[in-house]
Amino acid sequence: MSLELRARARKLRNRWVNLELQRLEAVRRQLQRGEVDVLALGDSSFTTPSPRDTDLRMIPELISERLDGARVATVAGPGFSGFLFGEMLRVLGTLDQRPKAVVFSCPIRTNTMVHIRHHPRYSYPTTHQALAATRSARHRIRAIGRGYDPTPEDYAAFGRLPVRSRWSGETTIDGFRNQLKGMGKPPWPDETERVLFDYFHGEVIEPDDKDLPQLTEFGTRLNEYGVPAVAYWTLPPLERGERHYPGEFTDHVRANWELVRKTLTAEAEGLTVVESDLVDEDFEDSQNATEHYSFTGRSKIADDVTAVVRQTWR
Repeated sequence: MSLELRARARKLRNRWVNLELQRLEAVRRQLQRGEVDVLALGDSSFTTPSPRDTDLRMIPELISERLDGARVATVAGPGFSGFLFGEMLRVLGTLDQRPKAVVFSCPIRTNTMVHIRHHPRYSYPTTHQALAATRSARHRIRAIGRGYDPTPEDYAAFGRLPVRSRWSGETTIDGFRNQLKGMGKPPWPDETERVLFDYFHGEVIEPDDKDLPQLTEFGTRLNEYGVPAVAYWTLPPLERGERHYPGEFTDHVRANWELVRKTLTAEAEGLTVVESDLVDEDFEDSQNATEHYSFTGRSKIADDVTAVVRQTWR
């Protein structure tokens, strides 16, 4: 199939089928059958390998292996956030069946930053609406007819959104994206890579950020669900960021992370948050500024997560 035909097929599928709800429905059925030991909720760090990898096992599979073949049911997708996770837990919480533990990724970007939280696709507007209207998981969660395909007007409005960056000051989404058009594949010039790191991680998160309360609500949902929970910080490539913003990048990212972590854990009494010790080689490609990991990085995260899960199973 040609690239053009594939794009058309994907566009048609997205318009009619809600993949997020489809994945949630699969997990709902697994839970009803009593086939879930660990419920894993993740962003694209669950699904993206590195081109360097010779071992393509992803974090959920590595967790299963370290827990002696525990049955891990996964709902994951690019840009997934605490708000989606919280609504999914609310819906799944209407079932009598529970896993032994919940594991989830916790990035800064998908929970707080304009370029993800308000992205026409990765903000998942129809999924939010469908979940809000779903009162029970005792019946099938419908995915057909609940798809969404953003329009050019949606993307134009997205490009006009204001952004406040530590290094670029007051700008817009298009202010960044216009600098990155046609950048191609890495390696990139330092000035291009520097803009990319600023775009992805430079936003300044304040204590009164309007998206933070959704993390508090997610923490409440975790409590209501009533099983031990472990989150891992979906860490960005700090070493590479320091190369572009020496003495500033790590401090800035950690300040944003501390707000996210404190907000999430304020109401989540049974939650443990882990941070893995990752270096550049542990990333899918540290130059692209994303929170995707190589096999070594995924293995470190799985080790840290399962060490905590094992303690809760004693």
